[in-house]
Amino acid sequence: MRKTLENLTSVVGGEFVLRTATFVAAVLIARLYGAATLGTYTTALAFATLLATVGDNGLNFSSIAEVSRRPHETDSIISSLYVVKTLLLAIAAAIALFVAWAWHIKPTAFVVGALVMGKIFLNSYGQANFSMLKALDRMRPIGMLQFFHSCALLGGMAMVYRFRWGIGILLAVFLGGQIAEILASSAVLWRLRVRLTHTSFLDCFHLIKLSTPVGASSLLANFILRLDVLVVSLFYSPLLVGHFAAANNGVVAMYAVAGLFGSVLLPEMAKIGPNLAEFMRKWLRIVCAVCVPMVIVVVLCATRLVVLVYGRSFAEAGPLVAVMAIAVPLIVLNAMYYSRAVALQMRGTYLSIFFGTALLAVALDITFARYLGLMGVAAAIVIREATMLTAFLVSARGNFAVPAAGAASSLSLQVFDSSPRRP
Repeated sequence: MRKTLENLTSVVGGEFVLRTATFVAAVLIARLYGAATLGTYTTALAFATLLATVGDNGLNFSSIAEVSRRPHETDSIISSLYVVKTLLLAIAAAIALFVAWAWHIKPTAFVVGALVMGKIFLNSYGQANFSMLKALDRMRPIGMLQFFHSCALLGGMAMVYRFRWGIGILLAVFLGGQIAEILASSAVLWRLRVRLTHTSFLDCFHLIKLSTPVGASSLLANFILRLDVLVVSLFYSPLLVGHFAAANNGVVAMYAVAGLFGSVLLPEMAKIGPNLAEFMRKWLRIVCAVCVPMVIVVVLCATRLVVLVYGRSFAEAGPLVAVMAIAVPLIVLNAMYYSRAVALQMRGTYLSIFFGTALLAVALDITFARYLGLMGVAAAIVIREATMLTAFLVSARGNFAVPAAGAASSLSLQVFDSSPRRP
């Protein structure tokens, strides 16, 4: 438990400070360039994140299990990971160029989109390095690297704000910070004697085969997350999209933190085996004790917080924040139960839950956006997360077979084994 808490503090703490810097960036864009520019930036970010998820295909997450199961083949696995990721990201970039051409994207929006996409794609490589550190149980450097990354971003943003530079320079700062993080994490792996080596087509195919179930669920999860902004951008002006994005930024950050929270718990869940129920109850109490008071404070002070952060011109986003905040505990619990489903090899369960939630999200977002406005989309977020949690809880009531603890040592159970197996 102590080791898990230490790893959780490093990984989630590092992501928290980095997400804080990203949140500050959104505030800077809103204050310096206006709500319309914030809407354009957020839409580009949503689209780029979806494409990066296609390029990742669950590789980062599944590689944690593979390295933990076969530590003597770490060099081969990370080499295959980079080869496959590069190929898939190249396909994703081609899709982005086709969309930009087909939709006749304006030059300014194209530049913003290209810089945002470059940063997001590079972040996928950075997360691959972090996945290797998680698998090797060297998670402490992750928090340190993300702390220095966030400091560099904050320093760059301070310069942009001081000299009133354009958004292109601001996004170039993001790009440079991401490159520095990749180089630093690669240096850490080098000191741990991790080297790139020859890899074969069969190794790459094997990794794709293992990662695809998780990749499908990750794509559905990111689709659900980014759908809100994309639907709002279809129905409303960039100005209103900017107001919605201002409220939605906190929810997006919580999705990222929740995902990391689940990835830290996953190795421990796989090792525990028969005692997983008690482990889940313990973390359920912790999540509720932390999240519920925080949500109450945000709901009561939503408008004041929005005005304090974004300025009075964004006061209309206050009620949206109050509604979206209710979804935060649900988001964290869904991430925890998703990791449980992965640890128990319940591929059909978590894929069906994500697919059903994605269909529900599309129906709710489009219907509520058309007839209930932005507040309707905010309510749709809460409804879909509550529905997903209900589905996970129902699936958790069954008596699922768990591999023996000895077979699961160091995540040695085949979490992503492709052979058919009933939960």
